[in-house]
Amino acid sequence: DVLAYLNNLVLRVHGGIYRKPPFKWTSLTRFFARDFPGVVRDAGRYVACSVIVLSSFALLGFGLALKEPGFIELLVPESMIARVEEGKVWFDHLHTVAPMASSWLMTHNISVTFLTVAAGITFGIDTVYLLAINGLLLGTVAALCFRHGLSLELWSFVLPHGSLELSAVCIAGASGLIL
Repeated sequence: DVLAYLNNLVLRVHGGIYRKPPFKWTSLTRFFARDFPGVVRDAGRYVACSVIVLSSFALLGFGLALKEPGFIELLVPESMIARVEEGKVWFDHLHTVAPMASSWLMTHNISVTFLTVAAGITFGIDTVYLLAINGLLLGTVAALCFRHGLSLELWSFVLPHGSLELSAVCIAGASGLIL
């Protein structure tokens, strides 16, 4: 039967053409070593724009919070302000609840990153807004800690993991601006 033979042949050829290629570790290595850095380099103007927006608003938040202490209350929760005014940081207990805190933090950061990319659908307006509000909040919290002598504690907490998170937010911002 010619029809059955042709159907069988089509099935075999279809499987050969459309099957998923096997996973290779070299592909993953190539992605992180060459492909991803290349894409980030190609989007350099957008990444720079994201960094400038985030940094500018962080500096603005820092300056406004130092000049006008009432500004802090507009952005920072009262419980956090009260804790800092006592000379303590609000994150000192995180090491005792590390698994739960880290999973919440990771989920939150992924959500912010996806939202920053998706906000690009508004012609980049909401992406810029999210970068600005995150920068403003960072600068305001930094000023609050600075006013109460807790800058070392803040930056000792922020820099180890924040450098990765802030980089991700800036790259997400670039993606949103490109979108």
